[in-house]
Amino acid sequence: MLRKLYDRTLVFAEHRHAIYWLAGISFIESSFFPIPPDVLLIPMVLAARSKWIRIALVCTAASVLGGLFGYLIGAVGFEQIGRPILDFYHATEKFERAREAYNEHGILIVFTAGCTATQSGEAPAVDPNAGSETQDEGATDTGNDETMDDGPVEVRINLTE
Repeated sequence: MLRKLYDRTLVFAEHRHAIYWLAGISFIESSFFPIPPDVLLIPMVLAARSKWIRIALVCTAASVLGGLFGYLIGAVGFEQIGRPILDFYHATEKFERAREAYNEHGILIVFTAGCTATQSGEAPAVDPNAGSETQDEGATDTGNDETMDDGPVEVRINLTE
């Protein structure tokens, strides 16, 4: 079964419009689409190894443009869309604490998430205070996000689901 799927993907990767599909998937994946472009990028490179630089550049450029589009969505639509959602879930305070953590440790969080592969495709949990003296010694993960105190914001993602 996997061999059939692999062969079909290779055939699709050789299609004359595959590069446009790759660009489209790369663009939307970096904003809101949950499937990474790798599912098409790898077979395309295997099908046309001599064009690997062009394929990689198209994928990268489309991904960067899609990331900028995602940023635009947040920058322009946050007050109209995001704020009402936070208010509905009574999560404004948690969001503000997370925003503060990203403002202070954002480069560490983004770098760690970008360089760490997970099976689920989600970013790994990052504690910006790991190893610092201010971290609670007896802190344990209860799996319940509702038990957060006024301490540092912790991003927890359950990778077992």
